[in-house]
This record gives sequence, structure tokens and C-alpha cells, in this order.
Amino acid sequence: MTAPESADKFYEAAYGLPPHVFVSVLLTNSLHALPNFLGYLERLDYPKDRISLWFRTDHNVDGTASALKHWCRRVRELYKSVDCHASDTWTYPTRDPYSTSINRSKNKARLRQQALEAALTARADYLLSLDVDCFLVNPKTLHTLMAQDKTIVAPMLDPPKSSAGSNFWMAMDEMGQYATDDLYMGIVQRKRVGCFQCPLVYGAVLVHLASPYAENLVYHPPHPRFIGRVDDVKQFAFSAQDEGVGMYILNTEFFGFIMPNKKNTNINEASDDFFQFKINTLATHPPLIYSKYAKRQRPNVRNAAIGLDAIYLVNLARRPERRARMTTLLDEIGYNYTIFNGIDGRQMLEEKQETILVMEDDVKFKTFFSRGLSEVILEANRYVPDWDHMQGKRLELHYPLRNLNSYSAHPTLVHPTHFYGDKGYISDTGYSLNFISHCI
Repeated sequence: MTAPESADKFYEAAYGLPPHVFVSVLLTNSLHALPNFLGYLERLDYPKDRISLWFRTDHNVDGTASALKHWCRRVRELYKSVDCHASDTWTYPTRDPYSTSINRSKNKARLRQQALEAALTARADYLLSLDVDCFLVNPKTLHTLMAQDKTIVAPMLDPPKSSAGSNFWMAMDEMGQYATDDLYMGIVQRKRVGCFQCPLVYGAVLVHLASPYAENLVYHPPHPRFIGRVDDVKQFAFSAQDEGVGMYILNTEFFGFIMPNKKNTNINEASDDFFQFKINTLATHPPLIYSKYAKRQRPNVRNAAIGLDAIYLVNLARRPERRARMTTLLDEIGYNYTIFNGIDGRQMLEEKQETILVMEDDVKFKTFFSRGLSEVILEANRYVPDWDHMQGKRLELHYPLRNLNSYSAHPTLVHPTHFYGDKGYISDTGYSLNFISHCI
């Protein structure tokens, strides 16, 4: 498809205006991630009156449509234009909202193509295609990508430490499937730094529409020679390859994060996975920011509901960064807690408190921590009602003169952020018993 002659070019020449960027976002059942995603979209260091926003969402059962429309109403006057079609309607047959059916894939490819055509009709100079599980933490991302002078370029997004999956492939076989490549991990780990040509990029992709090489790029319908199942990303990659247009991945800076690709089956799984993702990013970076204009869903978890009378966070005054990290996590979960200074001699246990949770400031929660904690307490009360002390992580215990009934949760609920040899590591030695095994 040929791009219309850009009217923006005239204005740029006459008034020195920056290029017009058309941002397209497709999302479904993404309420858990939406406030953070929109927060980074708002924070991009680029004139908002030169950005057009285009959102499409359907098949929602979690309130995504309502939350997105609320945000769009509040920011409409800030941007060049805002086009938002958000509904809960099921526009194509599918088993459930999280199904990866062929109908969903076709619908996604059609919407990608609609976004591309809308950007061309709007005479935009660039199309920035974004997925809601990609977070552009670096506000200079747009400027840096434009400076590469590529028709198609993507910022390399860092996976959390528990994953190696970024937003590009370095090799693809003849059937359009992922192929291993020796260069991939070197780029992800930034042992090799630069702008690398690759067969496929996704998640956050900038297309230079004013480039003559972009004239015939399409997402849908697929090229007659395209082999394989309908896939918007692969079809676009094949179109670029057929037109002789290179795709590039840039890793010269830290640009942001991408969530691991998991197939969730319900809202709770998606929300839990996102919470774990935020925990993992906190190991190396500040907390994810929130939108100034979006509705923020705050959890309401009462301590008593999980079998606790009180929660204490032990922190040294000289470790404010650890306190900030842990309070962020506990606030995200929705716990009520008290900070207990490591050098403070106050009595931690108050009257009428039978069960308390004490955590240090350098632990990392496992997936489904809150749910797991509640289940462990219930099982402990059932199988070993005389328990005195229990560890979420098997740490070495030092009670030489006390006769405590001490147990470990299995699987573990937390693990250290530091290991042996790291500065501030936690000892990882344990001799306490798994209480279920002990009962048997």
C-alpha cells in the first residue's frame, strides 16, 4: 500500500515540527497491566501534539474497555488525536477470552492492517506498534529509534531475570518457526551492542512510513507464498522480507521490559503473572510507574483473611533502597504491615497476636505468594497445630537454647535477592523439616 504524500513534511520544513507518530495498541483483558503501560506511554519524551493514538480492544471480561475509555477521555486534549474503539463484545467465535484460536489470530492481523492503513491515511511519518505487555521505560526511545534511519526498527526490551525471551528472533526456519542462533543471547545480555538485522521483531516496532521502502508492507492478508498459521507478526516479517526491507533490533541502551509470553487461562492467572513480573523487575530496577490519568486498581487483602494477626518488615535504617522496594511489593499485594527497624529494641509481638509474619528486606516473592502463604498456614494448623516457627525459605536456624517446633514451607514462598558471594547475600542453608513430610 502506497503512503499518501505526507502533509507533515511541508509543516516540518516550514515550521520545524517533529515527525508525526501514529501509535497503535491492541489489547484484551489487560486491566492488570494497563495503568503501568499507559504510564510509560505518557512519559515518552516526544511532543504529544505530534502523536496520534489508536486503540482497539474487545472480548474483555475484566474491565479493560471501561478503564481504557476513561483514560482516553482524560488525555484526549493532550494528543494530536485519540481513536479508541473499546468494548466487551465478542466479535468472533472463540472458546474463551484467552483462547489463541485461529479466529483470534485472524482478527488480530486484520486490526494490525487497519492500524497501518489508518496511519497512512493520517499521513503519519511513523507507525509505532505497541503491545500492552511491553513497557518503554526509557523516555528517549522514540528519538533513539528514529536516529537509526531504518525502515523497521525495534528497541530491545529486557526480559526479567527468570526469562531469556526478548522481542526479536535472530533466526527463523523456512516454515516461519523460531530457530536457535548463537548470536541471540549475546545480544540479549548486551555482550554484543549495536543495531542488528534480524528476521523478526515484535512488541514495540517503529515503521518509517515516509520511507519509499515501506510502500508495500502489509500485515494482512498474508502473501500467497506465506506458509503457516495466520500470525500478524510473522506475516509482517514475511512482507518485509519479500520487499527486501530489513528488520533491526537496537540494544545500545536500556529501553524497557517485556513480559514473558505465557498462555493464561483466566484473569487471576494473568494478574498473578503480572505481579510476579513486577517483582522480578524490582530486582534490578525501580518500581514500574503508574499513569497519572488511569484508574488504578488497588488490592484489598486483609491480613486476617490469610491467617495473620500482623506483618512486620525488618529493615536497617541504612538500607532505604531495600525499604522502598519491599514497601512497594507489600503495597502491591495489599498487606497491612509495620516496619520494624533492625536496630530498634521494641517488642515486636503485641498482645492478642498469635500468628505474625516477619520478613527481611531482601527477599523475593515466589509466584502466587499470597495464595501460597494462606494455604501453608491452613495446612500447618491442620497437620501440626503445635507449630511455633515456620520459614518461607529454608534458612539456617539458630535457637540453641529453645525448644521450638520449626518447619519450612515447601514449595518455598520466597527466595533471596542475593546469593553467596553477592554483597548482602542471605544464607541459603536449612535444616528445618517440611511439615507435611514430618507428619507422614
